[in-house]
Formats: sequence, C-alpha cells, structure tokens
Amino acid sequence: MVLLFCSKLQAQDKPDYFPLQHLIRFNGLTCKWNNWADVLTPSDAEELATYDDQFYKGKAAVLFKCMGKGSVTYIGADTDDGKLERDVLQHVYKQAGITIEVLPAGLAVEWRDGFWVALNYASTSVTVPIPASATIITGGRQLPPAGVAVWMDKN
Repeated sequence: MVLLFCSKLQAQDKPDYFPLQHLIRFNGLTCKWNNWADVLTPSDAEELATYDDQFYKGKAAVLFKCMGKGSVTYIGADTDDGKLERDVLQHVYKQAGITIEVLPAGLAVEWRDGFWVALNYASTSVTVPIPASATIITGGRQLPPAGVAVWMDKN
C-alpha cells in the first residue's frame, strides 16, 4: 500500500503566497514550484527532495517513510506543471514494485466492474494503450478530444 499524506510528518512555516517560481532538487533533477511550500521537519523520515533556493534552500520538500507493510510520502510543494508530483509518484511506485504506465497528457484510464474505460480530456487525439488481446466494445485505439473507449481484456 502507498499513501501520499501523513499528518505525523509535520509542516512548519507554511507561506501564504509566492508570485515567483522557486526550485526543488529531486533525484538530480530541478523542478519548479510557485503555489505553496511546506517546510518539512524530517525527524525519522527520508528526504527525497529539498528546496534549492531562496529562504527554503536545503530544507526538506518531500519526505518518505516505510511504515508497516506500506509507505507514506508527503509532497510539501505544489507545481503548476505537475512534474515534481509525477516524478515522486513514479519513484515511490518503482520502490514499491508497482508497475506504472505513462499515459498521454489528458488521457485517463480506469478499471470499472470488469471493463477498462479510457476518457480523452485533451484537445487533441490520443493513442490509447489497448492490448491486442482486448475486445473493444466502443471507441478505439485512437481517441478524438472528448472521446471514450471501453474494452475487456481476458489477460
């Protein structure tokens, strides 16, 4: 099990507003944030990312802790492009041995009552990763904007 929030990981000095973009270092990459930032006290949690400039430089931005049969990850900053959040999720899922699939922007794929459902929220057509063994009920592998595909996969 992977949880992405835990109140035991405490935030301090939560700023109200920052009109400029600031930087976070995660896995050797630099991510930009500008909406809010919790300054986190790691205590017994592992720091996955740190703030890389301004008042926050060197302070924890993302914390991770194994707990019981799962883990807790706290992402203390919000980004407009979602890159930090996506990269942290991919890292945590990889550590947990969970397979992930990177979908095109705007494409949502869900499992519902024995069926796979894909919804295209993008303004352009997208390719849906429907397996060759699947039986397509409606839609198809190419979805136009606002398109829907439903399929069953016997595997």
